[in-house]
Amino acid sequence: MLLLGLLGFSATPTVDRHRKPTGQDIDAAHALLEQVKAAQAVGTLAHLRLTTSQVAALGILIGEASGVERVKAGVEGDLLVGRASLPVFGGWWINTAVSVTGTHDGFPTVALSAGRLVLPKAASRWLAEFSRWMLMRKGVGLPPLDDLVPLMRVEGGVLTANLALPPGSDLITRLVGTAAASVDEGRVVHIYCRLAQAHEEIPDPQLVSLVKGAFQHATGSDVVGYNRAAFVALSFYVVGDEAFSLAPSAAAEVARCPPPHANVLLRGRRDLAKHWAYSAALTAAFGERAAGKLGEWKEVHDSNPTGSGFSFVDLAADRSGLFVARGALDPKSASPAAHALSSVSEQDLLPVVLTQSPEGLSDEDFITRFGGLGQKQYRDSVARIDQHLEHPTD
Repeated sequence: MLLLGLLGFSATPTVDRHRKPTGQDIDAAHALLEQVKAAQAVGTLAHLRLTTSQVAALGILIGEASGVERVKAGVEGDLLVGRASLPVFGGWWINTAVSVTGTHDGFPTVALSAGRLVLPKAASRWLAEFSRWMLMRKGVGLPPLDDLVPLMRVEGGVLTANLALPPGSDLITRLVGTAAASVDEGRVVHIYCRLAQAHEEIPDPQLVSLVKGAFQHATGSDVVGYNRAAFVALSFYVVGDEAFSLAPSAAAEVARCPPPHANVLLRGRRDLAKHWAYSAALTAAFGERAAGKLGEWKEVHDSNPTGSGFSFVDLAADRSGLFVARGALDPKSASPAAHALSSVSEQDLLPVVLTQSPEGLSDEDFITRFGGLGQKQYRDSVARIDQHLEHPTD
């Protein structure tokens, strides 16, 4: 064991901190996901072709989402490689690498290493088979590995691969759901149907009314569990299909309830209601980091030419949903937070001053004025939003 430790650990990281994602990075990931979903919908192979810059973009997003600050991926000639430096203890690091080369008819052979410790080539297959087995235990229907990836080729700085997902299934939804926190899906359905019934009898398009209704019955020994389910139910009602991956089984059940109001509003805007509800639900299901990153990435994606522009008002609604969910999911504050939400005001959900924040920024405008994600000007702007959310009456 000591020898394995000496081989695996290093005194310094070999991978530099990656940069923050740009609109182009997020566009690349979004286009890839849409291509896979489109192929699955009609039951055909997804023929993927990624350049080294696109692979690098995916590596940056994976690092940001996972919290690993030192990640690098790319295609180096005929070699697909991903590297990461992971801090352990006492200033030591584990420098890891995964790589694929050549053409593979079926699931590829992946080389794995940690420091100077090189794993047997068969280890990648064992790990992939184990991961598939674990996902299938959670209800994700996956074909055999060689059917899932019937071809992969790395050549001339380009990765090409064929990906086969079962047609017409909710595979992607269920894959997302496996990473979520445990949500009481029966409770999600109960809260959703109660809200839908109440708003069918007395229509009210305001998000604040829905939030009050969702938290009026937050009692019992598991208030945190109730609050988690309430945020997911609200996202089902306000956001719709996009939120169904947070509780896939509940999504199938809510169809028997009355349909939601077509236009739920926050500060007179449908988009702000969606941002708030989805961010709160993402925090409930995946935690603050995932919710915060997805909110930022959505705005950066919108700053591209085909989007509506980067909106700090949208971001404020995202941050508010995250803040509210944070307090409601903390066991120490769950009960008083739920009680406060049962009589919440619109000012509590989104202070009016934040609706005057910059909007419609192109990627160029966003970079010029705020420097990009992670830069001081941007961090200062987010800090001002957070300050208003912490003191909504100021």
